[in-house]
Amino acid sequence: VSYVENVPYPVRSGLYNAATNLEEPSSAINNLLQGKVGPAVENVGRFVINSTVGLLGIFDVAQHMGMEPQLEEFGEVLGVWGVDTGPYLMLPVMGPTDARDKVGDFVDGTYFPISELNFYTTFFRYTIKGLHVRGELIQQESLLDGAIDPYSMVKDIYFQNVENKVNDGEILEEELDEELESLMDEID
Repeated sequence: VSYVENVPYPVRSGLYNAATNLEEPSSAINNLLQGKVGPAVENVGRFVINSTVGLLGIFDVAQHMGMEPQLEEFGEVLGVWGVDTGPYLMLPVMGPTDARDKVGDFVDGTYFPISELNFYTTFFRYTIKGLHVRGELIQQESLLDGAIDPYSMVKDIYFQNVENKVNDGEILEEELDEELESLMDEID
């Protein structure tokens, strides 16, 4: 909270951009593993442009050139390949996750340039990303205050978000049919 209040938005945004710029090469590989050649090429282009013209990714020049971020994690690749999420984990400081995502994070950490970072740079990168995400969630805390079961609510939202990422935002027709059928059963 103090980070959001005391660090100007342009500085926070630049640090976050630099941290996520390091993930572009792994996203390129993960896009290729899902058969998405176009987004993979765009990841490589974004990395080159933002690492040079964007001063190590501080400025997202590529986005201003019409190259939107196409970040993909290996956990999403596993999801596309049919691997189940496994158990849900609520980790202190890190927040909600699942076994598939943790395996994906490990694999993503083996890609260049992330694999070449020393402990301090890696710690700084995770800290910046964590502070950024926490700052974004501050506005949504009021939803938890009104929830009957905040834990279940966070878990449901987490898994809906994971499914949305794996399906690239497309709602599967069979899932809609199942949800409609479930609602109709509740009404009867």
